[in-house]
Amino acid sequence: MTRAVRKVIHKPADHIEKILLWISEGKTLRDYCRQENSPSFQLVYLWLDKDPDFAGRFARAREIGADAIAAEALEIADTPIIGEETEDDGDKLKVKRGDMLGHRKLQVETRLKLLAKWFPQKYGDHSSLELTGAGGGPVQFSDTERAARIAAILAGAKKRAKAAKSRKGGNGSGDV
Repeated sequence: MTRAVRKVIHKPADHIEKILLWISEGKTLRDYCRQENSPSFQLVYLWLDKDPDFAGRFARAREIGADAIAAEALEIADTPIIGEETEDDGDKLKVKRGDMLGHRKLQVETRLKLLAKWFPQKYGDHSSLELTGAGGGPVQFSDTERAARIAAILAGAKKRAKAAKSRKGGNGSGDV
């Protein structure tokens, strides 16, 4: 005897608020969709494509969820976890109890790296270089200064080309 498979029809209205809450807590959409009576993650992405309002609210929930993940990383870093490590030296089993520092470090680093990838503007490493002229204004060159700089760059290029040619056995008399 074969069992009949009943297909569950999921309506966005039944899940949207639950999904937004779930995501804003820093949990993954896949984990939500793995729960019993939940839509597949492909179906949720289809809803996101079809509903701009839901997509905007979902993006905001992800931002809030990122802050929750950052707070979780701090909590993990600040909370020692006592565990046991066992070592087998061949003759006997050695058990050490202590803080699982390596495990906690991995948990924190994983979360921070994901946040830096997902939200580089907020959680990524920032570096910038700013070049300013006199009084903080733009850098300015006169035509004479610009011509002198270009001539210096060309002279350096010719000198390097000549040196490279002489190393290869050429006569060094060619232009750049």
